[in-house]
Amino acid sequence: MKLNYFTVGPSNLHPKFGEFIEQAGREDIGSISHRGEKFMELYEDLSSNLKKLLNIPDEYYVFYACSATEFMERVVQNCSEKNTLHFVDGYFSKKFSEISKDQGRVSTEILAREDRSFSLEDIPSDCDPELICMTHNETTNGVLLPNSFLEKVYEKFPDKLIALDIVSSAPVCDVDFSKVDCAFFSVQKGFGLPAGLGVLFVSPRALKKAEEIEKKNKQYTGSYHSFASFLKYSEKNQTPETPNVFGMYLLNEVCKDYLSVGVENLKSEIKVKAKLIYSTLEKCKELKPLINNKEMRSETVIVAETKNGSKKIIESLKEKGFLVASGYGEDKEKQIRLGNFPSHSRQEVEEFCRVLKGLVLT
Repeated sequence: MKLNYFTVGPSNLHPKFGEFIEQAGREDIGSISHRGEKFMELYEDLSSNLKKLLNIPDEYYVFYACSATEFMERVVQNCSEKNTLHFVDGYFSKKFSEISKDQGRVSTEILAREDRSFSLEDIPSDCDPELICMTHNETTNGVLLPNSFLEKVYEKFPDKLIALDIVSSAPVCDVDFSKVDCAFFSVQKGFGLPAGLGVLFVSPRALKKAEEIEKKNKQYTGSYHSFASFLKYSEKNQTPETPNVFGMYLLNEVCKDYLSVGVENLKSEIKVKAKLIYSTLEKCKELKPLINNKEMRSETVIVAETKNGSKKIIESLKEKGFLVASGYGEDKEKQIRLGNFPSHSRQEVEEFCRVLKGLVLT
């Protein structure tokens, strides 16, 4: 039986994945040089399509590496010398803060309140960060950071650099990226591709900060993956080392497909499917949505509390052809997590919800 992956990453592959693989084979993509003309054309086309898809300002640069987690480290190294500020509600936002501490920064953490919201009032009066780090969509618990809060942070710290993790919300995130200096994601969620490629958008302000830091002390910015190195090669539509060319080709094909569908259509479809899943969970005998505040509910990673543990639910759904993720960490046995990405068709979501409604555990 073929499984339908409603996991939160890796998740369902793009429906044209097989077709794109065959195209790549015909074009010998796996053999081209990352210093050759064909690769440079791919780099330029992919960067352009990503900017169109996410509405990234033209003057921003696009860098590529192996993962979003690497870019957490690169952002800290290149955009701060001493102090960072982190809004923490879950493992990945906590991870960002821990990486900052590992790099020798003073990392101030603002923890979410009981209702999952953040308040600027909780920031210590003596906090003067160089870099503010936020997670747009927390994969561990399905909390969405409202745009209204992003606006408040920008208004309070207009001269500070802002970094945003969009791993679980790209490409359907409604964010004004002109107010974000660094944004990064990886491809195994919303782009329906195998893991192994990370993307980072960088503003001119962030590049200027990296240049200033490097002039003072090179240890802060890393080695061949410093912003300076990324920039040097990016200006030639190249990467510092041999990258995941195959992954970049596949990502470009997905971007072109999404652009042909239309960004607003993608976002609208995600909202329709999320509403259906949440309404089903609210009526389900065995499950209920974890996040009560509807403004803060993720539309792409939906987390549900289980009444009698997650194991039997996961097994029962798998028997019916649907694979879902367990809860994260200490919540592994208490919750399930559901992916709702563009690669999940409405028909698949409707069938999944029908199965959920009839879920009876013995």
